[in-house]
Amino acid sequence: MDEHSLVTLGQHLQALRKAQDLSLSQLANAAGIAKSNLCRLEQGNGNPTLDTIWRLAVQLNVPFGTLVAPISVPLGEDGVQVQLIDQGKGVPQVDAYWMRCAPNTLRHAEAHTLGTRETLTLISGWLEVGPEGATTTLTPGESITFQADQPHLYRTHTDEATLLVWIDPSRGRLALLHVIVLNAYGSGSEGLSATVDLSGIRGLGTDLSSLRRGATLVYKRGSLRPGGRRPHRRVRGSPTGPTLPEP
Repeated sequence: MDEHSLVTLGQHLQALRKAQDLSLSQLANAAGIAKSNLCRLEQGNGNPTLDTIWRLAVQLNVPFGTLVAPISVPLGEDGVQVQLIDQGKGVPQVDAYWMRCAPNTLRHAEAHTLGTRETLTLISGWLEVGPEGATTTLTPGESITFQADQPHLYRTHTDEATLLVWIDPSRGRLALLHVIVLNAYGSGSEGLSATVDLSGIRGLGTDLSSLRRGATLVYKRGSLRPGGRRPHRRVRGSPTGPTLPEP
């Protein structure tokens, strides 16, 4: 990324952070990066990886495309280049990207937020893509849609691959969550696993796109229903899951 783009990204990142009244320490800790590195990014002196930018977008509760929208050049590392083409205006907001993978590239991508789907169409080359352990090979003109809320990969052989990618942060999927029920006095009772229709729960005080597999929710008894009360408090989820914002 050139110097102008780094400065533009840093200024935009800082503006989004301040708009949510987050300190450097709060955002850095939530995204799992050093405060000093975040400070350099905001000053336009860093060299962020794609995964770092994605984690920051998740913690800022904005789509990846929103964070990189002011940048007009491809982002890239280790043989992979990505550039935002367009952002949808509907709900959910679908972002479209152009992507290039150099020959003999293997990119492991972190799990995206719960419910996220990727749709890819290969333009040229050969590509192996999909959730780790369940990949599919594509030739030019072929497409695939897969759940990207789990670790996934992109692999090329001797030729480079160019492709179009649509990222859909879908809402309303049935998700297995760990729920801790609180009684009326706020003391915890038992933990249980429950299948919850995220589209039917309101008043959470959070964007459901910030949830990942294994996240833990804490509710007052009877509040986990359509139109129910907000969570009594928040807790951290699994190591791959974020913290729910305070209601």
